[in-house]
Amino acid sequence: MRIIEASIGDSLFKCGQIEFAAKYADLGGRVFVYSFEEKYSTNHWPGWMGVPHRDEIGPVFGVPLRPGSTNTQAEKDLSKEIQGFWASFARHGTPKYRDIDWPMFSTRFQDYVKIRSKGTRVVRRPRHLACEVWYRHQRDFN
Repeated sequence: MRIIEASIGDSLFKCGQIEFAAKYADLGGRVFVYSFEEKYSTNHWPGWMGVPHRDEIGPVFGVPLRPGSTNTQAEKDLSKEIQGFWASFARHGTPKYRDIDWPMFSTRFQDYVKIRSKGTRVVRRPRHLACEVWYRHQRDFN
């Protein structure tokens, strides 16, 4: 099931996001890419689905921090981290939180930030090999 989830995620979201980011960066745009990879305990989708698209919206707006929340402390801390990134981006145009410097995305390096409670970190060339397969198939159909 993980292979199916990864294939669907790559074909419908991740590879298109990377391609769009690369094109916008090539035009001189300031691009910051992330992958939200934390499946919150309050998420009731089946485990094989991984982290659904848009699942970071609650943590961005502090839903896990509300009184009476059943979220774990790690999930609450991650919500604060995400809010720190977004607030920094709104104030300064660059997302930064504590010791994590979020690099701008470039076609050459394709740096992005992987957001998760076990350690948010910078990663290079997300899904590069998998996306090459999808790009090749797209070219075949065009």
